[in-house]
Amino acid sequence: MIVLQHIILGLSLSFIGSLPIGLINMAVAETAIRKGLKAALWMAIGAALVEFVQSMVAIKFTHLISGNVRFGMAFNGVAALVFLLLALYYLFLLRPKAKQADAAGGVNIPNFYKGMAVSSLNVLVFPYWIFYGAYLSANGWLLLSNGFLALFCLGTMLGALGALVLYARLGVFVVSRTEQVTHYANRVVGLIFLGFGVYQVFCFCELYFG
Repeated sequence: MIVLQHIILGLSLSFIGSLPIGLINMAVAETAIRKGLKAALWMAIGAALVEFVQSMVAIKFTHLISGNVRFGMAFNGVAALVFLLLALYYLFLLRPKAKQADAAGGVNIPNFYKGMAVSSLNVLVFPYWIFYGAYLSANGWLLLSNGFLALFCLGTMLGALGALVLYARLGVFVVSRTEQVTHYANRVVGLIFLGFGVYQVFCFCELYFG
């Protein structure tokens, strides 16, 4: 039961945390719109594997970085830079492309690694898992030994993958309704990232001047 408990906890928290609009799920949905479901699924798998590593690192080193003001400032600064650069890319640099059929075996690896790269940029995942890692371990629901932590992080990977698959399906659903959606999807994603970036700048200024 304790093994199942760790997997279910990780899966549930990761699935719920991946549902709100964010960096990875927007990238997966946009990939589904431009390249199709297969490319988006490979991207989701790559992103989910990185989620495993990120959650393990965050929880393992919770006691070192939680409450650290310098870490908070660095985190907010990096997050702001990442989101503002992504907003610039989606709003001004990315041009709509016609949906192309994937050549057999031709695009699976690039989209897989693209998912890993995008997920690696998602610095917001660290405070999320730091908080829940500290809370769950303090209440005795999460054992921090390597074996049980690996089971928990396996659940986080599966939960993230499930949520990203939903966004991939959503992207396919949207593109099946209109051929002109890519242009508007890029604008919407760019504005979302711009909002995230401005928020992170505000958080950085609050820590620095507060």
